[in-house]
Amino acid sequence: MSTSTILGFAFVVFALMLTGLALTAREFLKASEDPSVRKEGIEDPSIEKE
Repeated sequence: MSTSTILGFAFVVFALMLTGLALTAREFLKASEDPSVRKEGIEDPSIEKE
């Protein structure tokens, strides 16, 4: 294999690795967000209204 072919493979692997890292970080942040800060429309049924 020539040097340019190996460099091309390395670039593709690096790009896939960065994509996987970004997707993993996004899912982690989505799963770990504070449950007390939810979007409107979702109410806690344990809180009694007057």
